[in-house]
Amino acid sequence: MQQIIRYIQKFEISNMPDEMLKRAKYILLDSIGGMFSPNKSDNYSTTFWSGVRLVECEKDEGNAFAKGHPACHFLPSLLQIAKNEDKTYDEVLEAFVVGYEVGARFGEIITLKPLIHPHGNWGIIGGAAALAKLKNWNSEQTKQAILISAQLSYPTLWKSVLEGHEVRNLIIGYNNMNLLLLPEIIDAGYSASEETLSIIFNDILGTQLDIDNWNIDSTTSYFSHAYFKFYDSCRFCHGPIDAIKKVLLKVNPASKDEIVSITIETYESAARLNDKQPRNAFAGKFSIPYAMAKEICVYFNEPYDEKTVYEIAEKIEVISSEELNKLLPAIRATKCSVKFRNQEVVVEIQGALGEENLEQLQTLIEDKFINQLSTYFDETTIKRWIDQIIVQHVLPYEELI
Repeated sequence: MQQIIRYIQKFEISNMPDEMLKRAKYILLDSIGGMFSPNKSDNYSTTFWSGVRLVECEKDEGNAFAKGHPACHFLPSLLQIAKNEDKTYDEVLEAFVVGYEVGARFGEIITLKPLIHPHGNWGIIGGAAALAKLKNWNSEQTKQAILISAQLSYPTLWKSVLEGHEVRNLIIGYNNMNLLLLPEIIDAGYSASEETLSIIFNDILGTQLDIDNWNIDSTTSYFSHAYFKFYDSCRFCHGPIDAIKKVLLKVNPASKDEIVSITIETYESAARLNDKQPRNAFAGKFSIPYAMAKEICVYFNEPYDEKTVYEIAEKIEVISSEELNKLLPAIRATKCSVKFRNQEVVVEIQGALGEENLEQLQTLIEDKFINQLSTYFDETTIKRWIDQIIVQHVLPYEELI
């Protein structure tokens, strides 16, 4: 625990590589776009629903090494507290980076039980770290913030997600609402057992907390393992989507009816998303066959209905590949084999669109931000906010938070 506390207290954003700092700013921008709503309420309600919005569309950032989504667990609460206390952009950015780095490093060393989804558990620990940095808490306050936040972890179920229930999204709202209360809890002197982390993540929600392999190197950045999402589906679906698009561009078939069958080979955790008949559109966000079928319809510029998507999904088989499993976590590869009426084409890709070099992603991220806010604001105003967040180090609190 002491090495984690030292990491939080000694971290200085000035030591962060410029490229990773830029990536952090783009994750901040991307997340603000996802959580925005023109409807404001009291602090707790606004923070709760900002968290829900950030994940419900399935376009929130993720981290390959963390095996989940560090930012969504705490950014809405961090921004609300910073707004209330009139914190500067640089103070917020440093706290955000610390929270992300600590959360991602915990995600890396925690092995959740197979039935537990990574929304709502280890990510809140990153939120405690972010608030500890923002509030300049001492060592004991920081320790209790970590332990108490871990105690507030939720047993979010994959089963509800795969059945199409959206309760998982609410859990991120609760994470952020709980973090909004955390400064008051710490000030009131509450505490938790020093065995909290071990019991929860070794025995209750997880099978292993490999604390001995906690990465204490402050010169490395887990932002290098972050990815951005440009499809409204689980990240596990993105490689297969990119692969089928690559095949279609190569073959240029006249219609979707020329596709006889598709086989997707991928890593084990992704291969579980193999339901060809998800019960609703939300469950479809966690189905590789369903997500691919939607993109096939988009490619052929055909309006898709449930019947059409299900018909295409029935042609898609998803299997786990031990060979591709061995490449994790650095490489999340996909092999796509497509049988057409008169030929078979095989492609293999080493990642997905959102994992590419940041320089190639910046325009896509900015366009996504513009599209997310274009319902409410003109493009000139939105581009001003992009410039403020990325270049000027200004957070337009009153307009966006």
